Amino acid sequence: KLIVEIGEDSNNYLPNSALSVFEGVNIVLNPSSDKEMLHSGDEKLQRVLTTSKRLNLAYIYASPSSMESTSENVYAGDMIAAVNGELIDEASNLFDNLDYLEVDIDFNYITRNRLTSPNHDIISYDNDFVLFNLEKSKDYDFEYLDTLPFFQSDDIFESCNSVNELLIAALTKKLSSLPKHLQKVVIGVSGGADSTLALLVAEQTLERMGLDSTNLIGVSMPSVNSSKESSRRATELIEGVKGTKLVIPIDEQLEVHLKSINHDKKDVTYENAQARIRTNILMDLANKHGGIVIGPSDLSEIALGFTTYSGDANSMYGINSGIPKTFVLAMLRYFSSEVYIDLSKVIGEIAEVKPSPELLKGQVTEEIIGSYEINDFILYHFIKSGWSKEIFELTIPKAFDITKEEAELYIKRFFKRFYQNQFKRIVLPEGPNVLGFSLNPRNGFSLPGDNEVDK
Repeated sequence: KLIVEIGEDSNNYLPNSALSVFEGVNIVLNPSSDKEMLHSGDEKLQRVLTTSKRLNLAYIYASPSSMESTSENVYAGDMIAAVNGELIDEASNLFDNLDYLEVDIDFNYITRNRLTSPNHDIISYDNDFVLFNLEKSKDYDFEYLDTLPFFQSDDIFESCNSVNELLIAALTKKLSSLPKHLQKVVIGVSGGADSTLALLVAEQTLERMGLDSTNLIGVSMPSVNSSKESSRRATELIEGVKGTKLVIPIDEQLEVHLKSINHDKKDVTYENAQARIRTNILMDLANKHGGIVIGPSDLSEIALGFTTYSGDANSMYGINSGIPKTFVLAMLRYFSSEVYIDLSKVIGEIAEVKPSPELLKGQVTEEIIGSYEINDFILYHFIKSGWSKEIFELTIPKAFDITKEEAELYIKRFFKRFYQNQFKRIVLPEGPNVLGFSLNPRNGFSLPGDNEVDK
């Protein structure tokens, strides 16, 4: 006797599978729309094993194929079969290239276990409830606070490897959906962390797809504000992955544009004009060569609004949009150490240099928005844990060894920037959610763009 339990119905407090056991059901089929994210494969497996053991039955699970749309998410095509808490078989369309599993199920084994199980009965409990109050402690001190909560593991390189595979799978599906003559990638390469990650993921994707590395068009667009070191790193990277290298200085275009609007100040208009000119160049190159522009903006920049509307915030696919800056830098260290040995030196340099948009000379991002590590900590616990400002006031000084006043500055700045820049997130391009964490409105993050912001 079997039932079909759809998707996350199995996570309900009293799922249909549990009730159906008393009607003699001994096999549950679960077609699910579960996404593939960091460590989600282990979570799915444990859920299936636990359910099959608790209910003494066979539990068959399947999630969508890896060829489903990666517009916002990645899917793995996981297939799991378990009986009474024992794994019969498992495979993945994404990682094992299998489309189905064939398994044998011993129903006599299930029946025997039910007959001898002390749990196969309906028990009613008459509970007595005792009310009590928990008072706030004025001198409570946290034992431990994870300052890098996005990694969800002590093995950071293992997490980086898993996320890298998901990013490659996402971009593979995106490119595969295009006609052959449009399967090229255009990336603005600045010599900074985000564009480097985008470039390396794109290079691996094209290799796996069997496409020539010249399909990767890396564009360096230096200005008077670009350092010689960042320009050197950009060209070294493009040459290192054997992509098509284009170097297009933007100073003349910038001068003509600013003159046309009668602007001569080095202010936010001057800064954003550079980002928009670069984006315009990339979009036109995508038309010219037949391809798509891959955007570099990461989750931290998206949260803080540290992007230019109609500039670097725009692309055909935001490959980094689900990854915070702390994770981006860790992935570069992983690439430098484990994957791109020939480019180890330049990638390692990029991972350690202070992030900068280089829209003004000597610009340093963290002097404007503060430490990415602290901002990512706030972002994670604000969205995932639902922490209030009061909880952040307690935890940040302890976690990062800063004063209460410094913590209050971080909290005020983060929330002001977060709410103030929602209008940019409303028009985010497609991009994969690989950490179970998205600020994309099409992926469930709902917030109006005209909310009130403290002045």
